[in-house]
Amino acid sequence: KTFVEEDPDVVQFQIKRDGQWVHFSRKMVYDRARALAHKLSSDYGIGPGVNVALYAENSPEWCIAYLGINFTGATAAPMDAQYTDRELNNLVPLAETETLLGSDTLAENADWAALGVKNILGVDGAAGEGWFMDLPDAPADFEGQELPEEQVASLIFTSGTTGDPKCAMLTAGNYLSNADAVL
Repeated sequence: KTFVEEDPDVVQFQIKRDGQWVHFSRKMVYDRARALAHKLSSDYGIGPGVNVALYAENSPEWCIAYLGINFTGATAAPMDAQYTDRELNNLVPLAETETLLGSDTLAENADWAALGVKNILGVDGAAGEGWFMDLPDAPADFEGQELPEEQVASLIFTSGTTGDPKCAMLTAGNYLSNADAVL
C-alpha cells in the first residue's frame, strides 16, 4: 500500500499482447488484488487458514491473483502450468484447497470437482464470467489481511525429479527475509 501511495502510476508489470504493450500500474495491481481479495473473502469465505490453488500461465494477472490470495490472509498454492493430470491429481489434494484461480486453457487438465475443488475463478486474460479482472472495486473500507511473519504464505511444490513433487511451506517471513536481502 505504501508503494502505491508513493507513486501509483509506476509500471509494475507489462506484457505484449496482440503486438501492443499492456501496462499494469502499481495502483491497478493493488486495486485488482484488493477486488479479488474482497470477492474471495466475502463470497467464498477465504481467509487465514485456507489454501487457494493458482493454476495459470505466467502473466501479470497471475501475479495479481497471487497478491489477491495473500490479501485475504489465505495461503497461495501455485501449481506449475506444465503439470500433467497425474501431477495435479497428486498435488491438489496435498494443497487441501476448495478454491482454484485458474486459466481457461488449463481447466481441462484435471477433473477439479473430483479433486475437491468447488470454486473456480478465471485468471487468463480472456474476459468472461468469473474473470477476476472485471470485478468491481473493493469497498473503500476493505483493507484485507496482513500476513504475520510466521504464517504460511505459499505452498511451493518441488520439481519431483526423484519422485512425486513434495510441498514446501514458505512463510511471509521467508519472503520478507528474501526481499530484505536484495534491497
